[in-house]
Amino acid sequence: MLDIPNKRHVNWFVECNRAFARSRKVCLQMYQLSLSIEEAKAATGLGRTKLYQLINSGELKAKKIGKRTIVLKDDLEAFLNGLQSYASGDMGA
Repeated sequence: MLDIPNKRHVNWFVECNRAFARSRKVCLQMYQLSLSIEEAKAATGLGRTKLYQLINSGELKAKKIGKRTIVLKDDLEAFLNGLQSYASGDMGA
């Protein structure tokens, strides 16, 4: 007789597969060397327009591969580390 898993076992199996997929994605992101503009947006909280302004002004280095623009993780980290610290009392000036 075929042993058919109950609904609880199926749900556990589905959740295990989802967790594995998420952990695999996180693991791959740890070793990812470059970011798309969308990924750089997510990583920094900056908007697409601001990222392109920074790239066009030369403040943030980027590379082109065909039509695709990528930012190396090291370049993004260097840019962020080079930003001036926010001092209380500064009102954006």
